[in-house]
Amino acid sequence: MSSTSKKYFSKDFKQKIWDYFLRGVKSAESEEEIVKFLTKILSPQEKINIEKRLAVLILLSQGESYRKISEIVDIQRATISSIKKEFKKIKKIKREKFKEKDNSLFGEFIKKENSIFPTSYSSKGRWKI
Repeated sequence: MSSTSKKYFSKDFKQKIWDYFLRGVKSAESEEEIVKFLTKILSPQEKINIEKRLAVLILLSQGESYRKISEIVDIQRATISSIKKEFKKIKKIKREKFKEKDNSLFGEFIKKENSIFPTSYSSKGRWKI
């Protein structure tokens, strides 16, 4: 994944930034509006990074190996490990929510598709509805 500058913001400024972001998402009345909002504020590379991170979480929840995830998502195994470790740190969301057997956040999505990921990663048209 791409690197970012090491510029840090004050706690108050960060809070204002996240408040703005969350207001934008909450004010959307449809999925199409959310996509439009995200398209305005995220660069193409940032969208790809988010997609890859979410794909890693989904594939981990399906019990895929780091090697297979690395091949599917085109991401380093160390990054997969880092994503997994960071996800485990989140106290509000339990890992069990992401298991396919549950009615989890991704459960319905996973059940609808036999193979939700292509054999090679393609970046065209991901954010279009």
